[in-house]
Amino acid sequence: MIGIIGATGDIGSECTKILNNYGLQSLKLGYREKEKIYKSKNVFEFIDLDDISTCIEFVDGCDCIINCSEYSDSSIFNLIDIVNKNKCILIDLSYYNFYEKTIFGGGVIYHGVGSSPGLMEALPVIISKTFDKTLSFQIHYASNGEFTCNAAKEYLKYLNEESFYSASILNSGNIEPYLEENKTITLPISREKWLPFPYIDKRTLKVCRQIEVENAIFYMCIKNGYVCKFLRNVRADDKENINIMAQKLADLSRLDNIDKKELCGFILEAIGIKDKNTIKANLILKSKSSTRLTALTAAAVSILALEHDNKSGVKDMSEFPWLNNLLDKMMEMDTTFYYRLSKGTNTVSDNIFEGEI
Repeated sequence: MIGIIGATGDIGSECTKILNNYGLQSLKLGYREKEKIYKSKNVFEFIDLDDISTCIEFVDGCDCIINCSEYSDSSIFNLIDIVNKNKCILIDLSYYNFYEKTIFGGGVIYHGVGSSPGLMEALPVIISKTFDKTLSFQIHYASNGEFTCNAAKEYLKYLNEESFYSASILNSGNIEPYLEENKTITLPISREKWLPFPYIDKRTLKVCRQIEVENAIFYMCIKNGYVCKFLRNVRADDKENINIMAQKLADLSRLDNIDKKELCGFILEAIGIKDKNTIKANLILKSKSSTRLTALTAAAVSILALEHDNKSGVKDMSEFPWLNNLLDKMMEMDTTFYYRLSKGTNTVSDNIFEGEI
C-alpha cells in the first residue's frame, strides 16, 4: 500500500488523483485538518509528524510513503526512524540538506523528488546517457502559475541559502558570474515571453560533478511582470519580514496570472561525444502545471521504486536508479504530460505550443 502524507494539500491531492487514475484505488491518505477530508474509496488517517505514535500507526502496513507535507527539522526524523524500522520506501518532496551527516539504514529514501528540486537535477543525468562523454549543457525551467504563501516562503528561504549563487554558471569546472544581460526569450513549450535567470546551487553543482561535465548553465525562467520585478529587489535575508514578503509574492503571482493558463516545462540542450563524434541532444518536457508535474514525478518514482528491488539508503533525484524509465512511466501515468528526447536537432525550430501536443 502507498501512503500519502499531506494528502489534502495541493500536491498531495494531485498525487492521489494520479495514482487513483493509474489503478491504485486503496491509498492511505494522511491529514491534519479534518475539514479537508472528502469522500473517497481511499482510507483517511490522521498523522502529525511531531507525534511519533501517529507516525507509527500511519506507516504500519505501507510499502511506500510519499511525503507531501511541511515539517520542522526535528519532526522529519520521527518519520525517517519509523521508515527504517519498517524497511519501507520514503519518497519526500523536500531536499534533505542534513542527510550527509545522518546514518540511514533499513529503509529506502528518495528525497528532493519533484520539479525543482527534482527534475532540474535528474534531466541532465538522463540526457548524459546519450553520450559517451558529456561536454556541456544548458537547461531552462519555465513555470507559469501562482505561488501559495507557504511555497513563496520556502522559495525566499532558498534564495538566501549560502550554497545558492545567483547570476552564475559553471565554466571550465568553476562557478563564475554570468556577465551577459538577461534578454527576453521564447521557449518551445509556449508562446510566452520569458526572462532567464542563471544560477548555481549545491544540488546543481553536485549533478555536474556526478556526470563529469565542466560547462553548464541552469536557468530559472520567469515572465516579465510583478513577480519578476519583486524578486529583483527583494532582500530574502530579512527574516523578520519573510512572512510579509511571502504573502506579497503570492499576491503578485496572482496578479501576474490573471486570465493566464498554467503550464510548466523544461528545455535541455546538450553537446557530447558519442562513438568519437561530437553530437547534440535535446530534451523537451511539458506539463499542465508545476503542481501537476511535481505530483506526477513523485507518483512515478513511487511506482518504479515499488516495481524494482531497492537497496537501503538515501538518494536524491539525480541518483534515482531507474531514471531511464522515469519519463516513460510519467507518460504512461498522465496523458497530459509530454516529453521528447532527440539527437542532432534544433529545439527552436520544433515548437510544442499549447493544444498541439
